[in-house]
Amino acid sequence: MIGKDPTSIELAEHFRSSIPHGEEMGRVFRQTFDQAYDGQHTGRYRPDQLSKTELAHIGSLLEINIRRTFKDLISDGQAMDFLILGAEVDCKYSKQPFGWMIPNEALGHYAMLCHASENLSTFRVGFLRITPEILNAGGNRDQKRTINKTGRQQIAWSWFDQTYPKNTLLHLDPALADRIMSGSSGQVRLNTLFRLVQLELIPRGVIYTVAQQKDPMKRIRSNGGSRSALAPEGILILGDYQRHQRIARDLSLPVCTKGDSLAVRVVSTDQTYEGPKSLISGQLWRVADPDDPIETAPDVP
Repeated sequence: MIGKDPTSIELAEHFRSSIPHGEEMGRVFRQTFDQAYDGQHTGRYRPDQLSKTELAHIGSLLEINIRRTFKDLISDGQAMDFLILGAEVDCKYSKQPFGWMIPNEALGHYAMLCHASENLSTFRVGFLRITPEILNAGGNRDQKRTINKTGRQQIAWSWFDQTYPKNTLLHLDPALADRIMSGSSGQVRLNTLFRLVQLELIPRGVIYTVAQQKDPMKRIRSNGGSRSALAPEGILILGDYQRHQRIARDLSLPVCTKGDSLAVRVVSTDQTYEGPKSLISGQLWRVADPDDPIETAPDVP
């Protein structure tokens, strides 16, 4: 078996060591899919709602977003899309694992091989030197060829089936998703979302899709937004503010970053409670159990 190309390994390690836990790369995939859905204007959130042209455009969007997000790691290539550590790198995306189509002009250069599954909420990014030996015979009308078994074994992976922010609506029971999206207004839909989906991060793109309005994040805030509407039901909506992040850590909840939101029903407690609790506006609060009575949630600007 031929060993992996040293430069491929170096490229993979360069990205893996520069992007802790792959979190920022995962958010690039989330951003790319959300751009393709354009949920704010269309209400779409599933890959099967996209046309063939829109599906084919995901690779171009991903390339643009990777370049923009990691401009400290990537510069523009002359022969290929990127120049990374002095190597010309072609950015390739496939909706199928190992389905990349490699053009002849990539021969002798490197490929940044990207794949993501919205159903599994996982992504892959790896690097491979493109030579005739790692490509299948034949090809499509553009003379692009797929990677053979030998080539697959030589891919140096930065991340393999790493999780990324999930598509909340896609992963809901279809009946619940329909219930949320059938609301008569963006505000009603957002209120229903936070009422039905609790204790998990909701990415910004989902908020835009559900609200389908200008400045949808405004619809979450107090003074008439979901925080005000749901407080009487005991529902606290946390965001990416430092105060909110502190509360989430206190309550052992996922911590919101970069536009995330999280809903949780809370009840007041005291020092005798041994589980996670948080001091909010002078009162201790904890995550409510299903049989706890409803209390008005505290105001957390």
